[in-house]
Parts: sequence; structure tokens; C-alpha cells
Amino acid sequence: MKFATMTPADWLDTGTLPVQRLPSAIDAALAYVSEALGHPVYRRWTLADLKRVAPSLADAKRAHPAVFALLLEHDAAIEYWSHGRLHLAADRAAPAADVILARVLHAHRRRFRHLPAATADEVTDVSNGPNRPSGDAAAAGPVAREPADAVALVASGNGDPAALRTWLTRAGRFMNASPTNSLGVADDAQALALFLRDRAQRSPHTLRAYRSELRRLVSWCEAHRRGPLSDLTRDDLLAFRRSLDHPGHAGNTAGAARAVASGSASTVQRSRSDASRRRALAVISSLFRYWQKTGYLVVNPAVELAGDGGARMTWTPTRILPARVLRLCDAVTAGDRPAGVSPLV
Repeated sequence: MKFATMTPADWLDTGTLPVQRLPSAIDAALAYVSEALGHPVYRRWTLADLKRVAPSLADAKRAHPAVFALLLEHDAAIEYWSHGRLHLAADRAAPAADVILARVLHAHRRRFRHLPAATADEVTDVSNGPNRPSGDAAAAGPVAREPADAVALVASGNGDPAALRTWLTRAGRFMNASPTNSLGVADDAQALALFLRDRAQRSPHTLRAYRSELRRLVSWCEAHRRGPLSDLTRDDLLAFRRSLDHPGHAGNTAGAARAVASGSASTVQRSRSDASRRRALAVISSLFRYWQKTGYLVVNPAVELAGDGGARMTWTPTRILPARVLRLCDAVTAGDRPAGVSPLV
């Protein structure tokens, strides 16, 4: 990549919904990226700038001592971000603004994608055509950050994308419509897309696992006429958890007989079923916890959903004292105490 010839408008910010391009002007793009990342990227200081940000030069000196000291010898000073920290240099010794902008965008290439306008038009044309990629291929492209792509990420291979889009683009009773909703979205499809982007974008394996478990929950909701996701109650999620405990058909006695006949096969199958159950509940809990923490939901119906409540309910107490100590306790309680043991109070 040639930093000197970079064009800010050729970069997409995939961290917003909808995805948007950076401003075409270098200064406007620098201001945008600085606000998006939460730290300065490139700033030019003069004494007049210091006076504007502080009531007096004495206050400016206390707030920006390094900048103040450099401005005593030079007309302007440049603060720029490079290699993960803020640097300071005189105006003539600092790198060019477009070079710093290109470096920062390249360092954050998981969020900012280089996609010239012509290429974006071609991608849009292809995505709207009959050869549109699906599944993992669609999720890997630069358009995978759009809210509607939650449908592509969750939809099964033989499902109806249009029906699933209609099912997902709704909001339930627990959706938070107030300004405390930091996601800034108003339906489950967009909120789900943000969850998958934040939690599963770094690993295709994680994305595949999340997609599989979310698809299972959506299928269960459709089969039992529950939903949307932001409308599920605690009772709904507990019913879903019970369905994971008994994934097979109750009438399949032949399969049960075969499982009993083969002890080792039954153990392996039970182990796989337990692992699948834990993974599903962990993904669902993560989704609702993320939604509540970001303010999309007013409550979290999946609190401790992944905890092994069933195991705690069926726990059988076992003795932790040796048998000889128990016999001694019984003898003392019955009044037949050995010598040296004081009477019971």
C-alpha cells in the first residue's frame, strides 16, 4: 500500500451500522478516525490553539507541557499516532498527515477496510445477482457488516432467507427503546449482526459455532411459536434448555435399547450430548448478556442459564467421614462412650 497516494474515501468503516465511507478530505477523515478510535491521530498545535483549549498559557503549560515546551522553539508542533502511542515532533520533522492516516487505518484493518468506490459497486452488483455468495463466503466479504447479513449468518442451507429476515427484523417486549440503548438499533436482526461482529469476527471457527447454536435457538422458537429473540422470557429459555436435555424422540425405543446394550457407545454419546448442550447454552447466555450490557434489552432472561442447575437439583449427598469415625459418633450418641471421651453436653 502506498501511503503517499492514499484516498480516505476508498476506506470503509465496518464498525458502524450501516457501513459508511470515510470523508474524502484528509482533515475530515483524521477527525472521523480520531473520534472512532477514541484518541488523537494527527493534530497540529500552535500557541493560538493552546490559548483556545485553556483559560491561560499557564493552564496550557500544565495541561500540555511537552507541546508548550516545543512551541517555545518552533512555530508549530505535531502530535501523531504511531506504533500504538502518541508521538510529538516539530512541524517540519513530523510525517505527513496522509501517511499517518494510512498507517492507522492499516493497523486497524479489522475495522477499516480498503475498498475503492468502483470495487464496491462491483461487489454490490454481484451481491444482488444470482451468483451471490452465501454462508461463510458471504460473511467474509466487506458487505458482511450490514444488518441484513445476520440473516445470512444464521440461516441454514435449506432455509428460507426471506422468511428468516421477516422473523428476525422484529423487536420484542424487552427491547429498550430509550437512549440508553447504546447499540442504536431497533430490531433483533441489527442487534444480532452487532453481536456476531463483536464476538465472532476474529475466528471463522467461532463464527461457525455461534451460527450453529443461534440457528438451533431460532428453529426451536419457530417450532414452538415463540419469539422474537428479544421477546423470550425466562420460562421460554428454560423450556429451550429442557429440549437440549432430550434432543431425541421419546418414542425411539429401539435407539434407546441399542444405547443401553452398548455401555461404551452410550457413554460417548452422552459426553457429546453434554458438550453440545453446554456450548449451546454458553452461546445463548453470551448473546443475551451482550444485549443487556449494551442496553439493547432492559432485562437478561438468560442469567445463569448455562449453569448446571439440573445437576445441582439431582445432587445426592455422600458421607465424607471415615466409617470408624461414624461408628464412634454413633456409640457416643447412644451413651456407650469409650474411656477418655467426655459426656455429651
